[in-house]
Amino acid sequence: MLVGRDFRLGLAGAHPGHSFWNGFAGLNLDVFTQDTPGPNTEGGGLRNALVGSLIMTALGVGIGTPIGILAGTYMAEYGRYSRLTFYIRFVNDILLSAPSIASVSSSMRR
Repeated sequence: MLVGRDFRLGLAGAHPGHSFWNGFAGLNLDVFTQDTPGPNTEGGGLRNALVGSLIMTALGVGIGTPIGILAGTYMAEYGRYSRLTFYIRFVNDILLSAPSIASVSSSMRR
């Protein structure tokens, strides 16, 4: 029973290792500085995907930070016991507990 499981785990670990080892050889500066090519063409890179990710991150931080600061200031200074403050804190508690629940549930699997 244990031998079969160990064999499957070995195969599961061998595939990512093989992909990492062979893929690392193809990693060079062109991957980061060239755009993704069109269909049926050779070469190219991931510049447009990386730039798009950076733009989306900057937009999210630029929009979310002022909202978070203003909500925190409102809750601390003006609305300590208001209904809106209760709901903001409730949603905040839910959002903060989600990653810890996911990590605990994944560590309890066998």
